[in-house]
Order: sequence, then C-alpha cells, then structure tokens
Amino acid sequence: MTNPSMTAPCTPHAVRLLVSGRVTLTGRGEAVLGHPLNALAWLANELPKWGRSLKAGEFVTTGTCTDIYVAKAGDNIQADFGTLGSVEVVFDGG
Repeated sequence: MTNPSMTAPCTPHAVRLLVSGRVTLTGRGEAVLGHPLNALAWLANELPKWGRSLKAGEFVTTGTCTDIYVAKAGDNIQADFGTLGSVEVVFDGG
C-alpha cells in the first residue's frame, strides 16, 4: 500500500495554522527549502560530518510551512494540511 503523503505533491500544497479555530498563518510546502524532502536530505547528508546518522524509526520534522507562531498557555493549535491531514495540540493553562 502506498502512503498518500509520500505521493501527494508537497510544494504547491497550502497549509493553514489555526489558533482556537481562527486561521492565523498560511503557507505552502515549498517554504521548507523548496520541498520538505530537501530538508530531510540535507540533514541525512550533514549528520555524518558529526559522527551521527538517521536511524530507522526516528521521527524528523523538516521545518515549518508557515511563519513561526509563539504559542501561549490555553492555545488550541491546529495545522491543517488539507488532503494530507491535520495535527492538533492544546497548551494547558497551568
């Protein structure tokens, strides 16, 4: 089975960052070194210079498609990647 996130075009893909349900920032996949896999390739090529490498099963974040949002206590943040899915995090107030 093919993972749709690996075959979907990333560069023109629109991304929305919602804070408490309100669109706060927008961006595109190409904001990450032209393509998110470029950032991953860069990391894989740089790590050996420091005696390290990527290991099977490790998670890598490749960068941000939007500008940076500084979260505050109580924020409910959702990154909406359209057909690729979304992710949500809530920052507790205490």
